[in-house]
Amino acid sequence: MNALEQQIVAARAEIDAASAVENKFELGTRERRRAFNRTEAGWQNLFALRRQAREIFARERGWRLIPRTVDLRKLKAGKWLRLPDYETHYPWLDHADAFAIGPGRGRPVALVSHSYASFEDCCAFAELHGLRAELLPFSWYFQGFTIAVVYTRKDC
Repeated sequence: MNALEQQIVAARAEIDAASAVENKFELGTRERRRAFNRTEAGWQNLFALRRQAREIFARERGWRLIPRTVDLRKLKAGKWLRLPDYETHYPWLDHADAFAIGPGRGRPVALVSHSYASFEDCCAFAELHGLRAELLPFSWYFQGFTIAVVYTRKDC
């Protein structure tokens, strides 16, 4: 586990610890408020670390993180389509990040899903949709509970 991954795991543990104190109703308001503030600061830290992990992942592959939702139809087409931006494929496609290549808006190239399903189930899902599935060694979303799976078109 690299340093960033360790920071993500530690940030999540800090949030969990602060949340446990925040929910102890036998404590006074002041202690619970401090715990609430630690929880909020912890989430902001975790969000920043996740964003950094996504950007590093994209840069290493020559991709870029895109803020818009890319669903399977757009990924398979490899272009932006005038379709609703969200379709549900839970649990295989959950907490997904979208990536593109090329100038301007680029073209959709990958989705990274942080799934609660098994990798075998994700591979079957990918096969059903004509995609390739790759298991990443670390899920920046919720390590220990989700797996990170990269879905790409087979021709990429």
